[in-house]
Amino acid sequence: LLFSAGIVYVFGSELTSQYRHFIYMPTDWLQWLQNIFLIYPDLFPGSIEPRLSPPTWALTIELLFYLLIGIGISKSRSATLAWASVSATYMCVTHILGLSHEYRYSILLAGSLPFSLGALIFHYHDRLRNLISKIDHPATFPILFSAFILNAFFGGRIEKNNLSETLYYLTFYINYAVSFLTVAYLIWGKIPLISKKIDKTLGDLSYPIYIFHWQAGFLASMLLWGRPTNGPNLESIAALPLATAICLAASYLCIKLIDQPLTKVRSKVRNKNLKPQQTEEILKVAHS
Repeated sequence: LLFSAGIVYVFGSELTSQYRHFIYMPTDWLQWLQNIFLIYPDLFPGSIEPRLSPPTWALTIELLFYLLIGIGISKSRSATLAWASVSATYMCVTHILGLSHEYRYSILLAGSLPFSLGALIFHYHDRLRNLISKIDHPATFPILFSAFILNAFFGGRIEKNNLSETLYYLTFYINYAVSFLTVAYLIWGKIPLISKKIDKTLGDLSYPIYIFHWQAGFLASMLLWGRPTNGPNLESIAALPLATAICLAASYLCIKLIDQPLTKVRSKVRNKNLKPQQTEEILKVAHS
């Protein structure tokens, strides 16, 4: 929040909103509260402005489903199967009724299908592991990763050129399938050519990168060109290395100054509330 607000303060809301129309300084207490707590109370959270960190609208959806999972929506296999079925049915209904893309992507209900698929992986990880073991090969993960990248590329090109709504949504749901298979594959915790240490570092960086990348892109374009640039052009491509460096630096500071200290506090609180027997059981699971 401080990083984003600092950028807007230095360069002004007029320039930041040129880069992305929803990046500007909050003007009342409600807007500040929404940005501080990262909860945007709307059926379509992404429609609320301003957002100093643009992608944080998705947190409203994530927190909703964390709550639902916490109260038991995925407590059993049967409950999770029912949840996934309802989620898939909802997606079908949006197409039958001709609803806009927002009803499949940015509405609160849009998070239902991916979260239910994740819950299915949890409940059926043994069966998935046995299935994947039959097709496991050194090329399996590279193929899944390549499919993810290629699908995203073709989906973007189809959308940009308005080629075919049917083809676009084919890539949209292929993304679900590829992501599901990738997560299921990673149950083993092994990624070719990447050590666990590197894997952990990438995991730690992933969320800060998600919340910093727009601001880093804006800052890089201002430092290089003196104006906001975006879209597929040479100036944006030239700004990418600097934007990446800024994003990684901000993410690293976020981990060191916020994530790690909070993790230590959380661990102390959790361990105080555990009985000795529970602590021993947790350690056994961790070692296994």
